[in-house]
Amino acid sequence: MKGKRILLLWLLIFGLLPGCADTSVEQGLSVPRNMAVPATQEGAAVTPCSKILGDIWDKHTVGERFLVYGGDSQYLLENGPGDLKISDTAMLRQRFFLPEDLCGKVTQGAALEHLLNRNVFCAGVFHMEEETDPVQMALQWKNSLDQIQWSGGRPQRYLIAQPESGFLLLAYGQTSVLDTFLIRMNQAYPESQILMYQEIPQKILPRGLQPANSGAFFVTLWKDFGSNGRA
Repeated sequence: MKGKRILLLWLLIFGLLPGCADTSVEQGLSVPRNMAVPATQEGAAVTPCSKILGDIWDKHTVGERFLVYGGDSQYLLENGPGDLKISDTAMLRQRFFLPEDLCGKVTQGAALEHLLNRNVFCAGVFHMEEETDPVQMALQWKNSLDQIQWSGGRPQRYLIAQPESGFLLLAYGQTSVLDTFLIRMNQAYPESQILMYQEIPQKILPRGLQPANSGAFFVTLWKDFGSNGRA
């Protein structure tokens, strides 16, 4: 419980500042994967989706790594990927901007993201229903991302790839981080197919609209902690 309290405070302090995307690899957050980061309650990383993300992350050198966590708001895992609760379609739309009709085609999923700001790096691997066309899904996700009104510190690029048949990898973040991630993905999965790797267009936020950022997810974490985390 103490570990959960500490990590949630970390997320709230830093995650609610999405405009501070300079809090990145370039500012000294590079750490070994085994560096101690407070863990929350026990999560799971048993799906093939978590394995794919873990294989890619393991290819990163010590100098390329930074503080990350995996899983969802109920089961956070330290320093590596974690399985997602696929039934939580609101989370899939919020974190990965999956169109609602595509959320129903996901059978498994896992996530890995920057501890302080997901606009620096956020990646998910999803296992899709057999009849799902990965190219069509990639196009739908691209169209969804292109419509996002990002706040300050917006991600710079997005990556859509198929590391293995039946699995789709969706990632967005800083160009330097995704460039490295792409190289490591190709090392871990030489037969992977890159469906899209493009810049995210910058949009001017119309008055009155709420920007997309990391904050809402961490507010959810705080609410969960407030209702269930007090000992």
